[in-house]
Amino acid sequence: MVDAEVFCARVEAGQAELSAARASAALAHLQAALDLWAGEPLAEHAHEAWAGPYRSRLGRAYGQALESGAAAALALGDPEAALSLAELAVGRDPLRESAQLLYVSALAAAGDVAGALAALQAFRRRFADELGIDLSAEAASLQARLLRREPLAPPPARASSVARRLAPFEQLAFVGREAELAAVHAALSRPAPATVVVSGVAGVGKSRLLAEVATHSSVPVIAARAFCAERDDAWALARSLLREALALDCEAPRSLPERPAQALAGLVPELGDLAPAGAGVLDAESRRVLALEGSALLLWALGARGALVVVDDLQWADASSLEVLGLVIARSGVRVLLAYRPGEVEGSTPVAAFLAGLPALGREVLAVGLEALSPAAIGQLVADPGLARAISEATDGTPHALGELIRALAQEGAVLSDEKGRWRPRRPDAASRARVAGRSGQAAAVRRRAGALPATAQRLLGLLALLGREAPARLLARAAEAPQAAVLADLDALGAAGLVRLGEAGWAPSHDLIGEALAGGLAPPEAGRLHEALAAALAAGDGDAAEIAAHLEGAGNPEAGARALARAGRLRLDSYAGDEAARLAERGLGLDPSPATRAELLGIRGEVAARRGELAAARADLGSAVGLLSPGPPRARLLARLAELATGLEDYAAAAGLVAAALAEAGSDAPARAETLAVGAIVDANTGRLGRAAARSDEALGLFEALGDRPGVARVLDARATSALVEGRLSEAVATFGRAAALLQECGQLLRLGTTQAMRAFCLVLAGRAEEALAQAEGVVELARMLGWAEGEGFALAMGGFALAALRRPAEAAARLEEALSRARRFGHREYTLATLLFLSIARQDSGQLREAEANLREASALAERLPLFSPWVSARLASVLIARGALPAAEALLAGALPGTLMDHEARLARAELAVARGDPDASRTTAEALALAEEAGHLLSASRLRQLLGSLPAGSRPAATS
Repeated sequence: MVDAEVFCARVEAGQAELSAARASAALAHLQAALDLWAGEPLAEHAHEAWAGPYRSRLGRAYGQALESGAAAALALGDPEAALSLAELAVGRDPLRESAQLLYVSALAAAGDVAGALAALQAFRRRFADELGIDLSAEAASLQARLLRREPLAPPPARASSVARRLAPFEQLAFVGREAELAAVHAALSRPAPATVVVSGVAGVGKSRLLAEVATHSSVPVIAARAFCAERDDAWALARSLLREALALDCEAPRSLPERPAQALAGLVPELGDLAPAGAGVLDAESRRVLALEGSALLLWALGARGALVVVDDLQWADASSLEVLGLVIARSGVRVLLAYRPGEVEGSTPVAAFLAGLPALGREVLAVGLEALSPAAIGQLVADPGLARAISEATDGTPHALGELIRALAQEGAVLSDEKGRWRPRRPDAASRARVAGRSGQAAAVRRRAGALPATAQRLLGLLALLGREAPARLLARAAEAPQAAVLADLDALGAAGLVRLGEAGWAPSHDLIGEALAGGLAPPEAGRLHEALAAALAAGDGDAAEIAAHLEGAGNPEAGARALARAGRLRLDSYAGDEAARLAERGLGLDPSPATRAELLGIRGEVAARRGELAAARADLGSAVGLLSPGPPRARLLARLAELATGLEDYAAAAGLVAAALAEAGSDAPARAETLAVGAIVDANTGRLGRAAARSDEALGLFEALGDRPGVARVLDARATSALVEGRLSEAVATFGRAAALLQECGQLLRLGTTQAMRAFCLVLAGRAEEALAQAEGVVELARMLGWAEGEGFALAMGGFALAALRRPAEAAARLEEALSRARRFGHREYTLATLLFLSIARQDSGQLREAEANLREASALAERLPLFSPWVSARLASVLIARGALPAAEALLAGALPGTLMDHEARLARAELAVARGDPDASRTTAEALALAEEAGHLLSASRLRQLLGSLPAGSRPAATS
């Protein structure tokens, strides 16, 4: 109990001294007042009307003491004491601007200007969200001074008994982790910093260790945490990191290239002004790739200035955000500190794969495992040996358990903090009370503490516990069906009780274990009602369907939950967040949904498998989905997709049957019929039914054009261009690839655009337009680098190398092709590797490196066994090298077969002409002239150029007469 009159008199005296600019005297009075404070007065009568005025009066005085004390400490040049008092004031009333400005000023005075700006920006957002108004002119002025980086050097810190005596009610002193803290600091301080990974069970102190590292960091900190409720929300963690980065430097994003900036603007609303006026559209796949690249570029830019990226609760990170972290670690020197719970990381999850792959990212990894505090460390917290031993024996030794027990003992007046911040018995039975409290368990203690609160506060706690993430007060008010002001008052009381905290995105239980204890203590009917309220509140506010699904399931409606998961999974699939989509589909299938919902979920899981290259698994899922659907267009689309998968498995007979079935199902539905015809044209082309392939392609193109489906039109044109290339119609191929590329550019399908333009560059080389081809290939390289698309960059490098070889710049060609070959082998791409080996052999042959050229072609020959389209070209090139080496019989054996009737005929004819000339055949001139005429007719001017050289080397009398 507080001696009310003495307490209030001390506070009033302190404020008077502060008004008279006597900060030292003010702090003395205020410290004396705060020393009298032993917790909320009349807590046991909190619900009684008669106690209200008394509690309110003392509560206001306590808040004034904290704020005035912080102001006095700042005036005395003691930012550490000011920060401790301002933190307590903010925790008591998070929406009180004066307290927040003192907290921000204390951070800045302590030298953490970036932290001060981040805190002010976060408060400004909360102020707008909760109250709908902006901050005052005073706050705007403070922000401006901080942004200008006006000198705010931290003065020497002095100890503060006020801070020491009050802070332990919020958290214990940091003890027993000196070795771990030193190891982390050392690893992060190296010129080539390690990636530090902290692990341990819940409550063992991982978050506190991260906080200590961040607090003592000499570089800016970008910190975020993942939440269980957001593990299937693509980009959730990345958004938090990006917002923290913006708070650190709001101008950094303006240095990003235009396309990544455009993608980021769609990901983080605060970056909306980065979207260029009149910028073209981006398809979902390109947007995802650009967002990954843009996120990494932004964090790299800050990392170049020495920033430290800190991620807590990594076990709940979403797969897309893990990709961003992987890029950041692999390609830059950004310091990265991670923490996670090993027990919550299963072997097949994205988090497990991320952690296992860390050593391969090229950085040293320091693993720091945290265990329970030792008896010696507990002795640093508790001065009395008997009490320390009792507390150690009554808990598992984790800091959270110790803190909860000491908090309980302090609230009942059994212990008191001394001048050194250590706990001592205040009553003779403190040790026995510690054992009793320990036996009842942490969860029971938390529930007892919550049970002493008003019913409205208890309901709010239940909502927060089930929500499992930070939430703004407006969402909680909607779920609680209560006025927002009343909800804020309850949150204030819960914060004072140490049960909730205010974070970057809103309110949450003060520790995950507290949330778990509260959720576990809810009776099933009450839990169901709260889940139902949360589902409705989230739906009313356009909440994420995956989060809504969990609450629908908790409310006893699994079918509605499964349908919500299907909606969420489709959204993830459409945005190319495959891992998240697959997890959502698995969750939905586990709810035993109706046939229609099950078919949708199987379709999602099957499509993810197809994109991963797991064609057999994809075929199984999509086949099962087909069996659950009634005849009609949706079933037709699935059958067409199955036909497409069958071509990947080289089962063209099955593919043809599926196309026929899909066309029957599609009926007159134009979109389904167009999709099916496009697939059918590919199947027919690969089975030799060229006439029907052309007819189906024409009909599909017409339907796509009538529908205004530009991506569909581009896909048909791309397939047509490929067919024209294979059949040797080079002029048509160049033009059609160009039309497809223009459409893909308009649609923002940048990944497909890069592939199409690279193929056009290949055609241009064969058509004798190597300079144009080189420019096209270099443009694709630039596009691929902007996208962070390593495979596409390598493919474009190979095409550029081919163009350089055709331009007779063999040294440059070889250098570029060596790089492309290294990439192709790393990716394990058979066709890409084979083509690069072919191009490299040309450059080496032109340089006179015949042995090396032959080695390249021997390797390509082994790869061509499963790629028959390339086999004649490999044989022809190898024959050419053997001819140059004088091995004519071996070359003749390679050229003995019939021509395949494709583009590769020209390479074979060129090699046969070279052989005829080398052997001195009497008909060498005729053989060469015929090959030249056919090459020029088809537009294959690359071989035509070489054939002219051969013809020119023959005696004049043996050359055939020129024809017009």
